[in-house]
Amino acid sequence: MAKKVLLIGRAGMGKTTIKELIFEGKNSKDLMIHPLEPTRGITPSIYTWMDVTVGLFDTSGQELPYLLEDENEQKKAFENSNSIIYIFDYPIWASQTQEIIKEIQKIFEILKRNCEKAKLFLFFHKIDLINQKVKGTFTILENQIRKLLNLPIELKIFFTSLRPNLIYRTYNAFFEVLSEISEEIMSLKKIVNFTIKDASKTICFITNQNNNILVQIISPDFDINLISQMQQKIILMVQKSDESADNNYNVNLLDAGSKIVRYIMSNLENISSKFKNIIIISETLSENELKDMLGKVREEISNFYNLNELKSK
Repeated sequence: MAKKVLLIGRAGMGKTTIKELIFEGKNSKDLMIHPLEPTRGITPSIYTWMDVTVGLFDTSGQELPYLLEDENEQKKAFENSNSIIYIFDYPIWASQTQEIIKEIQKIFEILKRNCEKAKLFLFFHKIDLINQKVKGTFTILENQIRKLLNLPIELKIFFTSLRPNLIYRTYNAFFEVLSEISEEIMSLKKIVNFTIKDASKTICFITNQNNNILVQIISPDFDINLISQMQQKIILMVQKSDESADNNYNVNLLDAGSKIVRYIMSNLENISSKFKNIIIISETLSENELKDMLGKVREEISNFYNLNELKSK
């Protein structure tokens, strides 16, 4: 199945950077240190992502006014889109709130005319610039946006950043978008969610052959500060997984800086060539609990693909 995803927003919002992070597997620190050249026009890229072919259309920020006002440009950009991601950042929101609201409302009007079935997602980017000492900062901001827009409650708003301690939010946001167009990703999320839903301080990753994260599930009480401390080590673990990942369910220790956590990693290629590894990291689970959890996730994923195989015959 071919699906079209459109990235739009003003110049400098981080559209291309997020694309490079998710689909090209680029390092977030490198992307922050070495900014990318501005996009010109509409740049399409094709990616195979689980059961879908994703046509990702990255648009130039300088041309946003034309996209929002010119009907011919709107047809070229919006027609046949399945998902539209509008990206804006905190500095722009703080200084030009009403202008951003008008742009989002305009996008809704365009969707009604050109692709009524398409879903709009809002990425509120660069949240590392927000003073987050106020409890419930993101909930307050989301409620403010919804009130000003006066739009359907099903509109999804994500708060994203490239900062190591917040980058998990960007992965979560994009995979929420992809799960809307990929039945496999939605099914994998449900399987992993169901298996680890009662686990405390635990995180699970499933990666593909390009070492991109396909699924990321985090228990609500996981210490997000550990993610930034573990990030480079997790990347190295995944890159060296041909040597270290096995199906013997070995549990190892990982130095996360402020804490020592347990992790277990196993290869999933024998279940499907779309996968590479599954990694489960936990502050609280014992060795046996990690092994049991990994076994259950593998079994459920295997059953899902075996069932689909039978249906296709």
